[in-house]
Amino acid sequence: MQTSVNTDTATLGLTVLLAPTTLNEFRANWSRQTAGTSSYMDAFHGAVPPPASALFPSAYNTKDSFRFFLGSGSDGVVDLGNPPPNAQEQWGLVDRFSMTAGAHQLKFGLDWRRLTLTNGNSDKFFMIA
Repeated sequence: MQTSVNTDTATLGLTVLLAPTTLNEFRANWSRQTAGTSSYMDAFHGAVPPPASALFPSAYNTKDSFRFFLGSGSDGVVDLGNPPPNAQEQWGLVDRFSMTAGAHQLKFGLDWRRLTLTNGNSDKFFMIA
């Protein structure tokens, strides 16, 4: 099984001195992370994996993901194929306003975030009990 992870990020910031006693800071951030797995049969310790034609129907597409359940529990699971990756995307906005009035310093802020999750699990499987 092979696992791949990819992360992309971008951040933009702006600081503005509006007056000698007033300051505004703004930050925007976007990030995305994808992760996926690919399962295949290998020749570990001299094993000879059967051809895909012996395991799957003739309509098998090598880009699909299949899961065999042999027996019961997770000990008898064999994965083969390339399921679609899972992805998470995040947007973040932060704004901070600072003002000095005499001996007092006032600060106000906003922090907004949005997370979007995408689960690309395949629902195709065979079960052999």
